[in-house]
Amino acid sequence: MVIPSDDRRDFIEGLRQVLLGNYDLSQNEVARHANIAPGTLSQILSNVSAGRTSTFEKLGRAVREIVHDASRGRGRSESEVALLATIGRLLGTHAERSFRDIDVPLSRDRLRFGIVQLQGPFPDGKHPATGPDGRNSLVWSTAADPSGRCSKALAALDWLHANDPAIELVIFPEYSFPVSPILNRLVEKAAEYDVIIVGGADSLFDENAQAHINMSPVVIPGREPVWIRKHHLYQWEIAYMAPARASNALRFSWNVNGIRYWFLVYTSLDFLKQSITDAAVAQLGGPGVFVVPACSPVIDEFSLVAATQERLSGGTATLLCNCVGQPATGNSGVYCQHTSAPDLRPAIRLSRDSEGIVVGELNLQALGPTDVTPAQSRSALPIQRLLTVDYKQGEILAIERDSHDAGIVVRGVLNPRMFTLSGTTMRVAFLEVHRPGTVSAALKEQHFETMAVLGNADLIVTHLHQSENEMLYDITKSAGLNVKSPGGFGAYSGDEDPVQSLPYFQVERFHKVLGIALDSYAQDIAHVPTPEDLGKIVALAKDWYDPKVEDGFRDACLTRRWILGRTTKRPGELYAVIAVVLENRSTDLERRLRAFEDQILPRIVASDAVTSVFGGTGHRLNLDYLLRVTGGMGELFELVEALQGWAEETRELIATSTFVVAKRLSALSLDRVLSIQALAGEDHAYAKAFLLPALQAEERLRFTALPRREQESLLEHYRRVEQRLANLRRLPVKAKKPGAWDAQRVRRSLASGMLNFFYGSGERDREEAFGELKEVHDFLQLKVEGVLRRSLHEAEPGLLEEAKESARVPAGKDMDEMSYSDKVKTMIAVAKLSDHHSSHLETYQSLYATVGVRNTLAHAKSGEVERAGIGGFSDVLTRYCGFLEDRWQ
Repeated sequence: MVIPSDDRRDFIEGLRQVLLGNYDLSQNEVARHANIAPGTLSQILSNVSAGRTSTFEKLGRAVREIVHDASRGRGRSESEVALLATIGRLLGTHAERSFRDIDVPLSRDRLRFGIVQLQGPFPDGKHPATGPDGRNSLVWSTAADPSGRCSKALAALDWLHANDPAIELVIFPEYSFPVSPILNRLVEKAAEYDVIIVGGADSLFDENAQAHINMSPVVIPGREPVWIRKHHLYQWEIAYMAPARASNALRFSWNVNGIRYWFLVYTSLDFLKQSITDAAVAQLGGPGVFVVPACSPVIDEFSLVAATQERLSGGTATLLCNCVGQPATGNSGVYCQHTSAPDLRPAIRLSRDSEGIVVGELNLQALGPTDVTPAQSRSALPIQRLLTVDYKQGEILAIERDSHDAGIVVRGVLNPRMFTLSGTTMRVAFLEVHRPGTVSAALKEQHFETMAVLGNADLIVTHLHQSENEMLYDITKSAGLNVKSPGGFGAYSGDEDPVQSLPYFQVERFHKVLGIALDSYAQDIAHVPTPEDLGKIVALAKDWYDPKVEDGFRDACLTRRWILGRTTKRPGELYAVIAVVLENRSTDLERRLRAFEDQILPRIVASDAVTSVFGGTGHRLNLDYLLRVTGGMGELFELVEALQGWAEETRELIATSTFVVAKRLSALSLDRVLSIQALAGEDHAYAKAFLLPALQAEERLRFTALPRREQESLLEHYRRVEQRLANLRRLPVKAKKPGAWDAQRVRRSLASGMLNFFYGSGERDREEAFGELKEVHDFLQLKVEGVLRRSLHEAEPGLLEEAKESARVPAGKDMDEMSYSDKVKTMIAVAKLSDHHSSHLETYQSLYATVGVRNTLAHAKSGEVERAGIGGFSDVLTRYCGFLEDRWQ
């Protein structure tokens, strides 16, 4: 449907009047003025009259159908258009009205605002009561925690000022808090923050009218509040208060370069009943804004009126602030000329059922419609943020991108330097895998982050650990991913082993983390946290308000920069990952990186769509920066376009690869990562080469999560035994029997048994670990007993009997009846009595110290082994190895 420009004004006014039901014309009169055949008009009206609804709803539905079809290019009959235009001509109120000016301390042709959508008065807020004067009224119930509602409103003002000090106007909804007890605080906040506050509306007793009237304060810095009285009441209000009689012809205005800008405040239904036309806007003096605090269930009607008014030639916008909770239906929003907003829809809107905040800035010069397409995109709302809020412990907590989920959790943003303390490095791998649709189950319990993506990779893995090998092991062994050689992104020769040649990005610089921009000072850590501190830091990283953590520690985390700030961003909100590479890498790459970080990187960091920015080095792929992006396809496209534009401005050549996140398959386990304790250089190298490869993935994590002293202790005792085992490689340690252990398996069981028995947590882990320790011990001890038996057989019979008598071994015991202790004592005596055996005396004496532990292990007495400790156990094994080195020929 195309409406001739000459009829646009009449059409808009006709639409408004039909919506409001302000008509009383005969069909013949309408037909004559509209030049429509009476039969055609009768048919139109019969279509409108179909159904059992009120006239207002019927006509409103008819108008919405016309608008709906028009927005989709579907034509409507000229008679219908003429009908609306005729109603407008006959009933339009074009009379100029007289406004009383109230100057406000604004000085720009832009208006920075905040809309705070809060819980409404029902079901437990307001309730009917009879006052001392005998009149019925609506009063606040103590069950509604009126003081808590006031505290929430004040906290919202504090949050808005802290996060956007340039805000000039803040709007609260009708019946969201009791106005009287908070009024003085609103006056103080307005002066302190230099902001105009439209303080909702509440039922208050008016001395002049001697009745309860709905009134809203407009608080201007440094002045007494200006009161806006409500004229049109909802049905549920009529029994408890009176409509205001005096007109609300108040224009809050300011001048900029000879142009008078304004805003008018209409409470709820008053906005629907007011009539603003082109003539009225012209009389108001220039572009302006309607401010509407409401507690309304008819938001669709508000939307239509606001949407039609924004098309008036003078230019208007509407800031609608509604409650949530019955009878209100939320959907607070901004109505103005905006390139991304569908026709007759808000430019930005909150949800129906969640408390929230809209922050934005109106370009008042761009409010009016244009008949031609401008050369550049024109928007009256160049700045906007949409948030859902939570209120906890006296603070407003804002969640970007309007989430409807319940139970929002606020988390501490860890300082990336915390990873450095544990010696870990962030690596981001780009993988192509065979059958990517089948990998979800294998990844659910992993400690690293995995995202299924659309792009030149199937999966993106973010891994934090000390070594590249750990990442390779976790991806290919622990998670069991069947990796294949990648194609375009990070491609390498097909002759290389895909497992050993995974393309990954090693993060070396953190420029932004979860919405917090970083600089070198911000990342410095004032004090190194203790292991006890780390446990609390991990708790705050999961839930900033964890009740087990005292408030003073939260302050210490911020002061010492262990935690950089708070966020409510959830990993699941991540929309895309953008990889940025500087092309033509052969020409002074280091200088170009500096130029990029000086000229382009600050713009990237400042973008609200970008939550995290990492810089670093690509391994087996060219990559310089990674961006993590929230939002949607529109913001992603705008960001990629902006990146290329910034590069052109600086005459830089860059390439970007975009990966859209389809699903998050596993999460990064920060508690495990944070608890990793860095070992010293030599210890770290030995653990990486010998201990960690002998452990399973979960065991390696358990080891790295141990306090450093315990890591060093385990490493020391394992190394003592492992190195002695290595000396046995030249001896026939490897049994020839099928299924028998070899030295490599001995080392695996040794590492696992030591870790899980002496540092394990569960009884089952300890029981299995004791079995591993016993098997390692028994393997070596049986070899030792074999050597002892052979040595006893080699001794001369007379010497042997003399030695047994010296060792107090009963003479009647034969070889099979002698205990392990008997054999060791006898051989000690043999070495003392015979020069031929004397060179081995020290070895036999050393072996005697193993008897106690050997017996406890032989009889599976785990408690006694535990009391002996890891030192006692490793000492026995090293003595066994020393004996075998000396005597096993």
